[in-house]
Amino acid sequence: MKPHLSLKSLRGQVHRFTGVVDRVSRFSTAEGWQETICIRDLHLADSNRPIQPDHWWFKLRDCWLAAGVQSGDRVLFTAKVQYCTKGLDGPEVQNSDNPRRKVIGFGSKPRSVVILQRATPSMPIELELQTQLAIVVHEYEQLQQLVTQNGTLAQKLSQTRTEVEQGQQELRHQEQVCTQLRFALRLAQYGSRPVVTAGTALVIGLGSGLGLARLAPNATQAQQPQSADQVCTLEERNRRSQVSSQEWLAWQRR
Repeated sequence: MKPHLSLKSLRGQVHRFTGVVDRVSRFSTAEGWQETICIRDLHLADSNRPIQPDHWWFKLRDCWLAAGVQSGDRVLFTAKVQYCTKGLDGPEVQNSDNPRRKVIGFGSKPRSVVILQRATPSMPIELELQTQLAIVVHEYEQLQQLVTQNGTLAQKLSQTRTEVEQGQQELRHQEQVCTQLRFALRLAQYGSRPVVTAGTALVIGLGSGLGLARLAPNATQAQQPQSADQVCTLEERNRRSQVSSQEWLAWQRR
């Protein structure tokens, strides 16, 4: 077996090389996706000496597509050995053991690609690329569906939040009405009145929207003549009622 020949010893020279088409892949760039093709089992064509490294990734340019290469084909191509960059670039470099670096390899534009031996019939590169593209499109459609579902859920969440806020406002309003009613009952007890006075009931009805306005049963009836003690007692009650109404209005202003 012939010893391996390092590419460093061929730097700056143009030679013909042979190899086997391994597979097609791609990597992300700032402009989008870049398809690549891997050639393995590299040999120097003139001497058939194996090359170190034994494989190389080329950008999938027109020269490969025009030749119609497929996985497993043995090919012959011409390329220049020179300095080039190899490895990953971008944010993912921090988590990778293959950072972008300068190495000696093949030029990015090999020439005269010829198929020396066809492999067992397999999927052409064009069909393989179309298959990969179909997979990418399917994944993109799934992502679009997820985005649409998230938008629908967000809209439902917004509607539910609005309904909850409206319910809270209604609850606070009902609490205020109940507080006003309790305070009115206390005023009635303090004034020793059997029912809420007409003025107090009218204020509560207008403030709460309940329309609560009740009068004493005998308020609309003609008053009967009363004794002096009864008149004094009635005046005292009226005075207390007026004080209670003033307290109620003062409490409303706070």
